[in-house]
Amino acid sequence: MALGFTLEQVAGMAPGVFTAEVMQAIAEELAQLSPMAASDLPVPPKLTLWQRLLARLASWRARRASQR
Repeated sequence: MALGFTLEQVAGMAPGVFTAEVMQAIAEELAQLSPMAASDLPVPPKLTLWQRLLARLASWRARRASQR
């Protein structure tokens, strides 16, 4: 559930941890990161047949569990 939260939303749940100074420091560090072009990303490894089947099974089970 919290995976979709923004940093500001998480900070609201822990104001003692994410003070204004901490949030400013995080913003400054993030501003120093340079974006990466898609062409610079490594090529993902090819999955074997069994790995693909396991991934599909896990996805299917997750969808099924969320519908309950």
